[in-house]
This record gives sequence, C-alpha cells and structure tokens, in this order.
Amino acid sequence: MPKAKTTTYTYQDSGDLETRTDARGISVTFSYDGLHRLRTKDHSTDASQHTDYEYDAKSNLKSVTSGAASILDAEAEEDNGPANTL
Repeated sequence: MPKAKTTTYTYQDSGDLETRTDARGISVTFSYDGLHRLRTKDHSTDASQHTDYEYDAKSNLKSVTSGAASILDAEAEEDNGPANTL
C-alpha cells in the first residue's frame, strides 16, 4: 500500500493561512496586512521565490512582484475600480 502524502496548513488567530507544508517538507509562508489582504509569500527552499502583493486604496490588486520581476502591474479606473491595464 502506498504511503499517504499529507499537506499541512497552519492558520493565524485571524483565520488567515500562515504556512503550507507539503509531503516533501517544502513550506510556503504567507503574511497579510491589517485588512487581511495577502502581502507576501515566501518559499522555504528558494529565497528568490519571495512574492510581494500591493493593493490600491480600494483594495484592488495593484501589483505582484516576484524576485526582480513584476508579474502584474495594474492601473484601475478611478470611478470604475477594475484594472484596465495589465
């Protein structure tokens, strides 16, 4: 019978996901701002896989940066909210 593979999750008191550890022992750690929006994601095995998330005043995702690369750079319409440039 094959061994079961388990992924473990830990949560902050606020209910936000704090860590995810897979069966290989590789962890991803998450951090949040005061509004419980994802701010950073870090991989235990590769520091270059640090990802930052940034939001505008209306909580729209504004940018995602991983390492030195910008993955998303969005500009929202002032009145409409959704991103119009990716």
